[in-house]
Amino acid sequence: MKNADPLTILTVIVGLGLLLVLGRFAVTGELSEGLLGVMATIIGGLVTALSNRKKDKDKDGGADGS
Repeated sequence: MKNADPLTILTVIVGLGLLLVLGRFAVTGELSEGLLGVMATIIGGLVTALSNRKKDKDKDGGADGS
């Protein structure tokens, strides 16, 4: 990943974590509701951060500053 910013890396890590949680559910049939709640909160924060970043780029005329 040549030009990966921290938000993209964090999004990939959270996505892999969500896949692990769903994979565990598929194998064992047990769903940890506490862990699922934490994942939902993190995903909500990521969606908010990504949408704010998109708005900022639109205000700047699409310039990414690099």
